[in-house]
Amino acid sequence: MMLAQTTTTGEALQIGLWVIAATAVLQALGAAMGIAKFFINRAEKRQVMISPEVVGRPDFDAHVSENRHQHENLFSKLGGMERGINGYLNSELKTLREERREDTRALHQEVNDVAKKVSGLEAANALQNQRLAEINAKLDRVIERQGQKRESLNAA
Repeated sequence: MMLAQTTTTGEALQIGLWVIAATAVLQALGAAMGIAKFFINRAEKRQVMISPEVVGRPDFDAHVSENRHQHENLFSKLGGMERGINGYLNSELKTLREERREDTRALHQEVNDVAKKVSGLEAANALQNQRLAEINAKLDRVIERQGQKRESLNAA
């Protein structure tokens, strides 16, 4: 708080500019270091050539045949693993499809049961509405008859 009171606006501006300049210098140094690391660690193209002396050695052919044999073993192992994984995945997919079919059948059965119950309720509701209409008509006739009886009693 004391520092804020003793510095003027011009001094505060100057301090801010120094901080910004120092930050810019640090960023430039970081970028320069990154570029330098890129060029220092850049991989050079390397070419490997087999000299004629190595090819002429008696153990070279044995090494080549051993290398070929190892590659064949690796490829056969990979092929076996791939076939095993494919078989396993196919069986899992078949199981999942069968489960989905069973679930779908059960769901359809439940929907059909609900549909039957709803249609039964609709039929019962229609029957009740018909009965209510009949009862309403009978009540209207009873009320009319009582009104006619009262009128005939009042007239007499």
